Amino acid sequence: MNEQMTFSADELERLNNLALAVFSARTFSQMADVVLERLSGLVACEKSFLTREPNPGGSRRRLMRTLTMTADELDQYERRFAALDYSAWFLEQEGAAAYRDSDLVSEEAMRRSAIFTEWVQPMGMRYVGGAVMHDRGVRAADITLFRSEEHGDFTDRELFLLTLVARQVERWLELERPAAEAAGEKPHATADLTLLTERELEVARLACTGMSVREMSDYLAISYCTARRHLANIYGKLGISSRVQLIERMG
Repeated sequence: MNEQMTFSADELERLNNLALAVFSARTFSQMADVVLERLSGLVACEKSFLTREPNPGGSRRRLMRTLTMTADELDQYERRFAALDYSAWFLEQEGAAAYRDSDLVSEEAMRRSAIFTEWVQPMGMRYVGGAVMHDRGVRAADITLFRSEEHGDFTDRELFLLTLVARQVERWLELERPAAEAAGEKPHATADLTLLTERELEVARLACTGMSVREMSDYLAISYCTARRHLANIYGKLGISSRVQLIERMG
């Protein structure tokens, strides 16, 4: 992606106004709504949602905000398709970054996938893009955008703009953390293994044996992406970022 792109005065003003609005938000919900509302002025989309991962060691649950999707559409993703999402591996990369699904999976594979045929297409959508944000090396939030066939795929220019927005969200999360910690929500508190599901506990135990993600996926008869997502969820819930820390927490 070419970082030497130039932008119009209108785009720069929109970016500046979005950043000002983001840092004026006092809660995650306010911030997410501001981003979703103003982002469409920079990157055209017909549907979108912003997800915040559970606060490691704290009381927060996974939060999903949208201004354009129904509760049923979000619920379908959470219940059926999150574990099948072919962008899952990208979401575990470090640093704020944007992507489009067409760069992550072939056209043929996408059209054969359940998430596309049973969720994306029934919503009248064709193209999917997004961005991932981290806090202290752990995935903290992600944005997902959808467009119909008539609007075409997301361009390199739009992905660059989306990355700039994602960096603002990442910075907001960094600034918000001290206030949450002062209120008693300490991200790196002693691990509570009850936060993990049975499958996550199984993955955690295998990870402690030194198995690679590929070996775990083969052993459990699950996809590589699903195994990576389980491991990322474990790290997030326990407030850790390495296997050494996982072994210490598992005792």
